[in-house]
Amino acid sequence: MGGTATNCSVGSSDRKVIVEKIIIDFSVFDEAVSGVGYIKDSTELMVDARKRAAVAEQIDMSAVLTRYQKETGFSTDVVKAQQRELLRFLSLSAVVIRVGKSYGMAGAIDELWHTFVIFTRNYAQFCKQVAGCFLHHVPDTGGAICCKIPCQ
Repeated sequence: MGGTATNCSVGSSDRKVIVEKIIIDFSVFDEAVSGVGYIKDSTELMVDARKRAAVAEQIDMSAVLTRYQKETGFSTDVVKAQQRELLRFLSLSAVVIRVGKSYGMAGAIDELWHTFVIFTRNYAQFCKQVAGCFLHHVPDTGGAICCKIPCQ
């Protein structure tokens, strides 16, 4: 599950590192969230995130990925890698929102999220299956590169 995390960004540098670790590798989730006092015991959250990610990976995103690849010119391998990271991000976000936390996203992964959101029916169904609620993409208006996900 390794890789780079150049597409992630949130408000503070501490939180940026956390988002990069979480998106890149579920195995550091516990260390990342408990290390800054976000969550005392993340074992249940970790299990929940993995279950949600497994559900997310089964959802057909072929139309979204085709459009995204045409728009960006990225190779199929790059698009698939970005899809994996987006699904991890959304799965983790669906979990931590339940404890009042959120993470930000920027760069190529966020651009893929934008493409996914415009496929409204597909995205709404994804949110229902993975999060149990609609995950709104809410850009930060304070100038930081950040998108929080309030669950409603």
